[in-house]
Amino acid sequence: MATSTFVAFIVGCLLIVLAQAAPHDLPVGQRPGSPANAFSFTTLRGSRFDYVPSTSTRSKSFIFSILNAETGMTQALVSDISSIKRLVLHTPENVTYVFASWGPNKDAHGRWLQTSVYNLKQNFVTAMYGLGFTSEGTRDWLNSRTVFINETLSTKTNWVNSLASAWPSVAPMAHFNGVDQSFPRLDASYDWLPNIGSLKNPPLASFMSNDCSLGEPSLNGTIAVAQLPQYSDCSVADLVYKAQNAGAVALVVYPPQNQLMSVLNCHNGTQCDYPLNIPLTMIPWGDGTLMKLMLSTGQSVQMDFFNSNSTANNFAIDRNGDIQEVGAMLYPDMQFLVWGAQTLEYILKLEHDLVANNATVIVPILSHGSLGPHNSIINFTATLPHKDILNKFGKAELEARLECGGPTDSDCPPWDRTLQLFVQCESQNSLLEIARWVTPFRRRIGHWVTDISPLVPLLYTETGTCHFQLKMNYYESHGTVQNSWVPSFNLRLSNKSGLNVGPSSIVPLFQGGFFNAQYNIRSPLSVEVPDDASKVLLVSLITGHGSDENQCAEFCVTSHEFTVNDSLYSETFLNAGTQFGCANRVAEGSIGNEYGTWLFGRNGWCDGENVRSWNVDVTDKVTPSTKLT
Repeated sequence: MATSTFVAFIVGCLLIVLAQAAPHDLPVGQRPGSPANAFSFTTLRGSRFDYVPSTSTRSKSFIFSILNAETGMTQALVSDISSIKRLVLHTPENVTYVFASWGPNKDAHGRWLQTSVYNLKQNFVTAMYGLGFTSEGTRDWLNSRTVFINETLSTKTNWVNSLASAWPSVAPMAHFNGVDQSFPRLDASYDWLPNIGSLKNPPLASFMSNDCSLGEPSLNGTIAVAQLPQYSDCSVADLVYKAQNAGAVALVVYPPQNQLMSVLNCHNGTQCDYPLNIPLTMIPWGDGTLMKLMLSTGQSVQMDFFNSNSTANNFAIDRNGDIQEVGAMLYPDMQFLVWGAQTLEYILKLEHDLVANNATVIVPILSHGSLGPHNSIINFTATLPHKDILNKFGKAELEARLECGGPTDSDCPPWDRTLQLFVQCESQNSLLEIARWVTPFRRRIGHWVTDISPLVPLLYTETGTCHFQLKMNYYESHGTVQNSWVPSFNLRLSNKSGLNVGPSSIVPLFQGGFFNAQYNIRSPLSVEVPDDASKVLLVSLITGHGSDENQCAEFCVTSHEFTVNDSLYSETFLNAGTQFGCANRVAEGSIGNEYGTWLFGRNGWCDGENVRSWNVDVTDKVTPSTKLT
């Protein structure tokens, strides 16, 4: 556990990383943050959707979802009514969703594209009726919150077409020896089963019946192939269990006749608790039918699984009129579009609030540092106001930005890492932690403001100079990729008074350690309370990291108890291990749509977020001129 605990006295009035395609060298106009130029499209309603860069168009942001016939993700996204309901229920205000297709105008893909946007709109209507919307309410909501483009982007020559091509995404694909071309696949949810792309030298395929009986002949060492049953109580989890029980190393399924690919996940506690450890993926109906025919006639089928670059799945125009990345869609769900919109809205509100709050003093601490493969610690000095000036401010905040060495998410390091900022001014004998963050999985838009008011005495200086150390717990390169984080910090001081309103002193208490049998073995500490103390705070930064056989400390619920003069205070992290614990905090600053397992709740923290201190007012438990224990 990483823990820093202080007592502050106030005188006067506290796992998986997903692949990402790297874009080509982008011209300035196609880089995230570049102003969006004008464009125009025809909609399904027959009207024009015109975007004109002006203040009149900046009352909302636009999230673009590109439906690509060459990806399994798109097929599942179009047909999933439940995920459309989640978008309708959870979308922030001031967001419009734009849906458009990408692909050839001819062949089966082209025919599918002609109907995909139309079918998606019809599924929106079905979803909204299911949520209790009236016909008029559905029409009004769709007209104000969605745009359905009646043109295929790949046939256009505007900048939207160029951007979609220049911002590639990863498309999981498959191939077998009976077909000339590769075809899309849709893998099981990343948090349920292993990824089939990790299967090295895939063996031959064997056909498996699609009932739930466990009397299947041996599939030992082969890839099982089965059609999903159209009318049956036998779930996909049951089929995986059956294939694994028969000795298969993986299961490939395909949908019922003429149906689209759909989300592969367990759907209840019993299914999700099955002891399953083989990969699962879905392929289109036509390719699955051909494979069955080959196997039924005694032919050998050898499959390959790989990733291919495709067009962008999504992008955005924020309310400043700038194009932005939306991040990773880990599996087919409209909720990822919502999380992308929430992240844009959070950043916009934060930047607006920073201007509106108009801090009296802004002190630069670090500008565009570098944390990477050869430098996981930055030592630097900063010039701060004299302690008598700092003490006149009622609020002290640390503004942090976390960018990357290039203009896109692909220029960021892949893993989540702890960042700790330590400070030592001349009144201290050692470095002490003042703030903590956790980096996102490969996203370049970190921006947070952390209230450090109780810890301001750590910054008190007579000379005006303090030594800082920014430490990343460790850096791990991803293959040949060795990108860097680029942090910047400002100290923001506000609520100035003519009196001394800030904390007068601070006493360090405990540091964290390994969460084991010795973690709670700590000797009591006694602290002298000043005569003129009017307020006493207990301030802690607590986060749990790492894992043992019980998933502690990162994913297990822990409770942290402090006794102050025989009064017990406790902080419990109930969010740890929950399926969407951090996803539910995107609107509060946890970065959405990261390229890894960012959705799960953690033990006192989230990926891509600042760590909030736990501050407890213990004033009524102490008496001035006495000792606090």
